[in-house]
Amino acid sequence: MSSRLGKFTGAVMYASINQVLQVWTKLEAAYYGKSSYAGDTAEIYFYLLLQHSPSYDGMENSYHEVEYEALEMFKQIFKHFSRKKNCDLIVDDQALETWMRRTGFFHRVHVKVVPHEE
Repeated sequence: MSSRLGKFTGAVMYASINQVLQVWTKLEAAYYGKSSYAGDTAEIYFYLLLQHSPSYDGMENSYHEVEYEALEMFKQIFKHFSRKKNCDLIVDDQALETWMRRTGFFHRVHVKVVPHEE
């Protein structure tokens, strides 16, 4: 892991507002049981948070760093959504806390949104 990755802290700051809203909108639809994928479950693709032109030559970001940043952004968005909407997220059949320990690449996730009873 490079020193740059070791200092990584503000995941969502690396995503555009449009990128974050694309993910948030899918979660909102699932929250209300209206996801086009499966009602209360959203299908979210990894590419939604990738930079459009990652530098493969290492000048700015290596592809590995871009993947890492995107994964960290997903974790932060999911965690923030869960808190703000007072709900549990089940990501690929795992509780959010368990899934957040993930470190590897994925091409998509299924996120079930379970609102807490008021």
